[in-house]
Amino acid sequence: MHQQYTPTSTQSATVPTIPPPPGKVKIDWVSFTIKLPAKPGQHLEFQQDITDALRYRFPMLPNLSGAAAQGVGKRKPYTRIVEHAGVVILFNPSIPHALIEITGQGCTAIGNENLITLLESPHNVLERLTRLDVALDIETPITPAQIVSEGYSERFKGLNFWHEESGESYYVGSKKSDRYVRVYRWHEPHPRAHLLRFEYVTRRETAKATAIHLLEHGLEHTLGSLSHVFAWKHPAANQYDTGQRIKSWSEPHKESAGTMRWVVKAVFPALERLQSEGALTPEFWRN
Repeated sequence: MHQQYTPTSTQSATVPTIPPPPGKVKIDWVSFTIKLPAKPGQHLEFQQDITDALRYRFPMLPNLSGAAAQGVGKRKPYTRIVEHAGVVILFNPSIPHALIEITGQGCTAIGNENLITLLESPHNVLERLTRLDVALDIETPITPAQIVSEGYSERFKGLNFWHEESGESYYVGSKKSDRYVRVYRWHEPHPRAHLLRFEYVTRRETAKATAIHLLEHGLEHTLGSLSHVFAWKHPAANQYDTGQRIKSWSEPHKESAGTMRWVVKAVFPALERLQSEGALTPEFWRN
């Protein structure tokens, strides 16, 4: 059931006097595009080009070569979808790129370390990143309603509430914006019913800035900086709070980040061009 939710003081339960233990932080969604020469009308050939490129460039991903493509209707401009082991490919052979989505399930299977390697790869992932989610799991009886009713930054106007037999979720911030958070927990007998989860969703330019911050400062620092923007009033929501926000993609970073942006904007496209011209062999990427 979907409801518009307005916090009131009567909806806040007693906050436990003992703070919950530090939660676990993980990357929970990564999506980016890869460039490929278009092949209008050649669905199978274009799909093979995509899976070959993924296999050579990102060996940490599962092999999607044998997965069958299905039609997709509500993901324009894409017309085909391939799904396997938590990794999704969306493509249209008339468009010279494909969208790669690594879902929460896929991120768990691949692991934080391999996903960070993917973000660091010399294949222009940072520049072509479209979404990056960072999640925090806290073992505590605190509910999402308690977190939200305590309050948060007034800059976030959107608030929606889902309550179902399986669990409850609160979305703080507009789902159309570059940044919002989902606070939820499953109900018993779900195996994760003992956990309170925060999923910080970043998209477009904010996703790129978040990735740069993650590579510079690590996962927990990134989670804390994402949390800081929401200015949670409930203490359990402020784990790892750094007291600072993540700088936007366009803001000046320290020298190392400036170097990273130069690599992303200049070096990666040059390598990509050489790849498309056939000047670089698969052995180059393996090395």
